[in-house]
Amino acid sequence: MNRKFWTSFYIFTFIIGVIDLLAQIQLVTPIEGVYGIDYVVVNHVDQDTSQNFIDAFCGTKSYNGHHGTDFVIKDFINMDSGVNVLAAYEGVVFKVVDGFFDRNKSTNPSKGFGNWVGIKHNMNNINYYTYYAHLKQGSIELDSGDIVIAGEKIGLVGSSGNSSDPHLHFEIYTDSFLLDPWDGPCQFTPNGNIWKDNLPYDTVFSILNNGVFEMPFYPNLDTIREPYFPLQEYNFNTKELKNPNIKTDSLRTVWFLAKGVKQGDKISAVWLSESLDTLLNYNYLADSDYWYFYYWTTLNIEVHSNSRYTQTRFFRNDTLLYTREVNSRNLGKIEVSESFPFKFFVNEDAFILKFKKGVNFDNLKIRSYDLNGKKLDMTMDVGEDFAILKVDINNSRFYIFEVVIDNQTYYAKCII
Repeated sequence: MNRKFWTSFYIFTFIIGVIDLLAQIQLVTPIEGVYGIDYVVVNHVDQDTSQNFIDAFCGTKSYNGHHGTDFVIKDFINMDSGVNVLAAYEGVVFKVVDGFFDRNKSTNPSKGFGNWVGIKHNMNNINYYTYYAHLKQGSIELDSGDIVIAGEKIGLVGSSGNSSDPHLHFEIYTDSFLLDPWDGPCQFTPNGNIWKDNLPYDTVFSILNNGVFEMPFYPNLDTIREPYFPLQEYNFNTKELKNPNIKTDSLRTVWFLAKGVKQGDKISAVWLSESLDTLLNYNYLADSDYWYFYYWTTLNIEVHSNSRYTQTRFFRNDTLLYTREVNSRNLGKIEVSESFPFKFFVNEDAFILKFKKGVNFDNLKIRSYDLNGKKLDMTMDVGEDFAILKVDINNSRFYIFEVVIDNQTYYAKCII
């Protein structure tokens, strides 16, 4: 027999062996929720061993050297509410890593998996290994040696390690092979789909999330990803603005997060006045496929509009996606003395208190009242040097905030 025959026989045997091996295991979806509503799959396993990349379906839903599947949720607000990560199959935990910062907004390969769990599985004497990466700090409820069942909670989705947005990175191996749970024509292991729930290969364009906010600076991508959190990173003064003459309450930003943007797509935003006159037109031509795509536009209302409302219309290839109405007047006027140890800002759905440098607010207490002195229900989230106050702003246009810091009481009045 010649060498060519033996090589062909070896490859044929290998393919049949992999098919038989993979037909034995069925994985549950390792993240809680409903596909397309609570999460989407952004990146698949890279099937190309060169410097290029391709997914199992011969598409672009991957990147060079990507060895797993990325299940992405909408935003950090969802992350904070707690999205469960689930064991894909019964097995034994062999590794737990925790303690890393979980709110990263930029990629850094040196940070790796961040907080992660590894589970070893066995099916008919074949070993499988699943990895669950970028988890929320302190959310892992397992130790090495623990036994888990399929669908059991093992932690929460986070953005630790090499992560720009909250998501679960999932990988599966045997003792010999990296596996791709999908079944596609460009897959390097020609197995069937091993998802129990038959997850789709999704390339359809859709809007995942959208919003509008007021900030005293032109936003960057970090601001869009988490509109409230970046407050601790800025000193609210004119040096943060591109134009020092811009009033800090005159900028409105409307944004959306989408999947399935294709190369050559034209994404447009049109700002209209209350009388539907065009104030600003912004167009973007996609230079490649984007499976997780942020798009935003900012209007300086002092320059472009004197009407009470504007609206922003978003288009894809000249087809209307949606319309967002924006309050063009100041969202709120807050009276706070310069001597107070904090500043107040009002956003579309929250009041934001920014503490001045060096203020000790360990014993912070805040209460809110309406014009009649009725105490209002309020939730408060405190960061490193700020607090986000959520009050039902539909009930009143006048608020009084009582702020107690180190037994000193301050009152801030707000009219919206």
